[in-house]
Amino acid sequence: MDTNTDFFYCIETAMENPNAVKKLGLHYKGLTKFPEEIFNFKNLEELSLYNNEITEIPEEIVELSNLKKLVISGNKLTKIPSCLAKLSKMETLILSWNSLQAFPDEIGSFSKLKVLSVSNNNLTVLPNTICNILSLEELILAENYRLNALPENIGNLINLKSLNAGGGNLKQLPASITKLTNLSKLEVHQNNLISLPADIGNMTSLTKLRAYNNLLSELPESICNLKNLEKLLLYKNDLYCLPECIGNLTNLTELDISVNEIEKLPESIKKLNKLNTVNLGRNNFSQDAKVYIQSLLQHTSINWS
Repeated sequence: MDTNTDFFYCIETAMENPNAVKKLGLHYKGLTKFPEEIFNFKNLEELSLYNNEITEIPEEIVELSNLKKLVISGNKLTKIPSCLAKLSKMETLILSWNSLQAFPDEIGSFSKLKVLSVSNNNLTVLPNTICNILSLEELILAENYRLNALPENIGNLINLKSLNAGGGNLKQLPASITKLTNLSKLEVHQNNLISLPADIGNMTSLTKLRAYNNLLSELPESICNLKNLEKLLLYKNDLYCLPECIGNLTNLTELDISVNEIEKLPESIKKLNKLNTVNLGRNNFSQDAKVYIQSLLQHTSINWS
């Protein structure tokens, strides 16, 4: 037992007083199946099994009715049991780096889940019921390269603060995503997006927007309403211009629009007084345009390469 964290790292030691075990860490143990001894720990609240060789989660896991956090990333799971959602106290569920292809509809039954990570799996679709987890604050879907759509009702997740759907096969974002007015971080990079939602400006809590490495040719005018935006990363797209109102993003500290097709920037960019770094490399700026931009951004570090 680690007295600093109250974690037990050995089942044999934990079995000496099963009722005292609230946190159990069995990562990097070479486990090929879920240890049955775990079900003796009725007061278990946190279970870490990452980086093993486990192929399935047994249905008996519902016996761990006090479980609040389950980390079982880096294993060989291809599915999760529908009964998992019966763990009504679950707040954090980390299933990244497995081989999951789908979720059961029952996942929407979680009532206290705040963090769900399923990055680096083989997901192609998400059940619409995931939009019923109104407690969700962080949703990590990154690096599911076959995921071609987000649920249409994702805007129901009104408490969501962070959404990472980078590294997928998304071609568009659901219109309802703009209802996520508490979202502060949106990551949709490395997809096949041809546009951002017209009403993205409604997402007024956004501080970070990563939409680089897509197929964007223009930005919606409403993006200028994101007054809290600090980081805007749009490199490796097909952008040919920025909205004239871009200067309204007065809290912007980092802007990367390199590797696009831009020839000039709006004069309003001079209003971005907090801008520390701007990457403009590999666009279509003439030498005169570069001189003009430099005059607008005299106190900003510009990367032209």
